[in-house]
Amino acid sequence: MFVGSSVGVGLSVGLISNLTNAGPIPSPASGSGARTNNPTVASGELLGWSLPFRNAEGHLVAKLSGAGAKPLPNGLFAIRELKVDLYTSTGEPRATLTTSACRLGDNGKAISSPESFILRQSVGHAQLQGQGFYLNLETHNLIISNHLEALLPFRFPKRTASQP
Repeated sequence: MFVGSSVGVGLSVGLISNLTNAGPIPSPASGSGARTNNPTVASGELLGWSLPFRNAEGHLVAKLSGAGAKPLPNGLFAIRELKVDLYTSTGEPRATLTTSACRLGDNGKAISSPESFILRQSVGHAQLQGQGFYLNLETHNLIISNHLEALLPFRFPKRTASQP
């Protein structure tokens, strides 16, 4: 699906500091159809947030959103109800990954979790499910730990009269 693709995300530490400071999350360039998200803070957790990621050319290549984000030591964030929308370098929808809980780390360039996840292809009907994953946001490489299930729709060609 997207193992081995190379799309730069261009995530800066400044965007991650927005999660910590609970300021307005930067919105994509005007005209992109995306809205600005103004999250709230309760008990040290950022609620209802979203964070766009752009490549070096300025194209939206990923958007993270979640129910909650809580800062942890060493620059990590505990994320609840994460949804990651992945896009091609030209901005076309590629896939969506969802999980109930995970950690955002490596200066905001990677997501990992021992929890279950679902990855759905945006065009077509391919789907991966598993338990435990690591997703590199810069390369879109996904490593799945356990219990992989794949739904890969395939149509068999119609037989002709001359085929057995």
